[in-house]
Amino acid sequence: AYEASTQTHDASHIVIDEVAGVWLSIAIGGGGILASVLALVFFRIFDITKPSFIGRIDKQVKGGLGVMGDDMLAGLVAGLVAGAIWVLSRPYLPEQIFGIALF
Repeated sequence: AYEASTQTHDASHIVIDEVAGVWLSIAIGGGGILASVLALVFFRIFDITKPSFIGRIDKQVKGGLGVMGDDMLAGLVAGLVAGAIWVLSRPYLPEQIFGIALF
């Protein structure tokens, strides 16, 4: 309704879509602090560049579904990438870095 009344698509001052995407990426990425940071970094990369189907959702789907859809897909992909990197790199990482438990 807001998009229709203001004639704007994905207004920059409304950030609930980014918040939902970040939380999704962190939830899927799992792990500890490093996995969460990886998920956040990958989410921002995918949200800004909008590669492949993420960009298509943003351009082709109108309304709230399009606004939320691209960020949720970016969060999903970011979480999967961060989780895969976390699982594959875990045997090579120390259990603590800077006194913070990673596992």
